[in-house]
Amino acid sequence: MKRMLHLKPERGWMNDPNGLCFFKGLFHVFYQCNPHGLDWARMHWGHAVSRNLIDWEYCPIALYPDRSYECDEDGGCFSGSAIVVGDRLFLIYTAVGGGKQRVCLAYSDDGVNFKKHDGNPIIENPLFRDFRDPKVFLHDGKYYLVIGAYDKTGKGQILLYSSSNLLEWNYIGPLFAAGKNIGTMLECPDLFFLDGKWVLTFSPVDEGYDGYPAMAVIGDVDFSKPDFLVENIIPLDYGKDFYATQTFMHEDRRIMFAWCGSWPWLPEFNGFDKHDTYTGHLSLPRECHIRDGRFYSKPVMEVEELFNGAGREIEISSERVRLEVVNRLRIEKMLEGKRSGKIEIGISENHRLIIDFRGSNAVFLSMEEGGIKSLSNIPFCKSDKFILEVFYDCDTLEVFINEGEATYTENIGLGESFSPWIRSLEGINLLKIF
Repeated sequence: MKRMLHLKPERGWMNDPNGLCFFKGLFHVFYQCNPHGLDWARMHWGHAVSRNLIDWEYCPIALYPDRSYECDEDGGCFSGSAIVVGDRLFLIYTAVGGGKQRVCLAYSDDGVNFKKHDGNPIIENPLFRDFRDPKVFLHDGKYYLVIGAYDKTGKGQILLYSSSNLLEWNYIGPLFAAGKNIGTMLECPDLFFLDGKWVLTFSPVDEGYDGYPAMAVIGDVDFSKPDFLVENIIPLDYGKDFYATQTFMHEDRRIMFAWCGSWPWLPEFNGFDKHDTYTGHLSLPRECHIRDGRFYSKPVMEVEELFNGAGREIEISSERVRLEVVNRLRIEKMLEGKRSGKIEIGISENHRLIIDFRGSNAVFLSMEEGGIKSLSNIPFCKSDKFILEVFYDCDTLEVFINEGEATYTENIGLGESFSPWIRSLEGINLLKIF
């Protein structure tokens, strides 16, 4: 077992998390990988297991692109999901071969060695240009899956299928269509029931798309039509590097992983996260909730327990106060009705986070010589207590505001160095630091 806050591959390239599940006493994370090089290439499914979501053991490659329906040089075993039925673990994945994307199935009784179904593919491509990333789930005694599709006319949508046995699937219809400002192809869809609401998540793809890399639609689902009755559409994360999210249930927790990368920013991603033996990693595992129509995600308790400890109050002024931390910084501030003032946290000389208590927003600044390179606004709600958590590991910064009400993820490439500073910009002079 190897402790990793952010799961990374043993070697080679990593992108989307796949097949998240709990099976035979272990958490299983599968992931898109190229075990033969540091760049994206013919896709395999890597595999790691854990008992606590922070200590990981690598398993043998779970899926090789070794069938005629998945052996294109630019294809392979693309993204998909897992479901446990009795003592058997099923993987439902995208096979890319012969110029087509189709849905296939593999299964295992030990959680390590997988056999592909002799009758693959289990869902043929109904003439879509893109038809990938099936996410399977059980609802009211029936199996369902959602899949992202993109037709030749340029219309992107998420389709819904049902089955009684995981092998024979019936097409119900389009559940949700791409629209203005949310891309065209909607990759890596996930549909789940959480805290009384149905949630549909996906990552938009579009030439020139500059929006958020992962979105959530909150509302209700009519499975018979089908139709998603939208109440709210919000970003899952306000940063640039939180993509291809997938969730699973364990006991009473909905747990989510994402790839800390994003295709529109891939050249930049490659620029600082290509190490000697691997490229890419996953996000911190997050526990998810819906509260007041908003999507919350925060580090799972197993991560939080690593950093338990007594806090201390520090005085701050307009002068920088250096904070000696390793991987995580937590700040708490009681506002007691006074919601004015600003603080600035220097992540590095080129990256700063400004918290405006009056405006109830955080601004993340990336700077370069001559001015601001980029600026991201992170809104949060007004409350009597403000909580900020900042994690830095594997070149990635993950920011959590008010127990996951708003989050921000970005690869900033500081190497091993993380020694932030803090100062008051306006009216704040005391903070509790953990």
